[in-house]
Amino acid sequence: MAVLLMIVLVASLPEMASAGTANPPFILQWGDATVFSDSSNPLAHGPTGNIYVLETAVGSERVTEWDNNGVFITRWGMFGSGAGEFGSSTNAIACGPDASVYVADARIQKFTSSGVYVTQWGSIGTGDGQFGGSRGMDTDPTGNLYVADLGNDRVDIFSSSGAFLGKWGVSGTGPGQLHLPISIAVEQNGNVLVGDGTGRLQRFTASGAYLATLATNGSLEGQLGCCPSQIAVDPDGRIFVADWQHNRIVVFAPDGSFGAQWGTLGTDPGEFNGPAGVTADGNGNVFVFDRENKRVQKFGYVTPTLTTSWGHVKAIYK
Repeated sequence: MAVLLMIVLVASLPEMASAGTANPPFILQWGDATVFSDSSNPLAHGPTGNIYVLETAVGSERVTEWDNNGVFITRWGMFGSGAGEFGSSTNAIACGPDASVYVADARIQKFTSSGVYVTQWGSIGTGDGQFGGSRGMDTDPTGNLYVADLGNDRVDIFSSSGAFLGKWGVSGTGPGQLHLPISIAVEQNGNVLVGDGTGRLQRFTASGAYLATLATNGSLEGQLGCCPSQIAVDPDGRIFVADWQHNRIVVFAPDGSFGAQWGTLGTDPGEFNGPAGVTADGNGNVFVFDRENKRVQKFGYVTPTLTTSWGHVKAIYK
């Protein structure tokens, strides 16, 4: 089936009025209703520079692969329970440092960067090596896979070949506890960021020791809605969170302090209607899957000035 590709080029977007918001340079967008469904579509970025979009519409589950500028490369997967097929609980995708691609439904499947099936492991359950429904995954710099285990209120850890390495997490809504973990990202130093159903963003060590709460639930600047749908960390350590409920991307500095946010409800470049996925490439470009608008938007790198703290957002962007 032919794929319709729509690319829109815009030089930049004006800064938004609020003191806590600023728009990074908009570069391009691709997709429409003939390309993407309005399902929850998380993104992954591989070391090759390509972008992977996980389609999760029931009955139409698949992965589509694009180059860094939105040119279609390939697709793989179909609805089913066999090797290389995806079930109705398909919700998470991640890329490893070796360019492997992982997709989770009621199990985890591993593919090459071009979609060739490699292996699979795991099942639904509460035991070691099982999970209660994955809604987020990411790999650490060594290739280990961290899974946000939604149903079991924990994080599960696997090697790149599927060996169970450990789990951590305490169910609850207090500091260091997890309630319906939705999204996860691993920082370069090995610390783990987890967004959960309370609208919080928390930071843990790789072994699960609680470090800090970066954001809490709310609509104010630096707060998150009930569903922080995906987290991404760029090469400079900046943290991007897709705030699905508030139609915006929220940015945190490497130290966890609030940096900026951009986006509002709409269909124009830089606007969102249900941002369900976010990822960043090796150059710091940011990609957002705009769910209801059925498109991917690409934004350029935004450089903080050396003389302005992350707390004074009007001045931090060049």
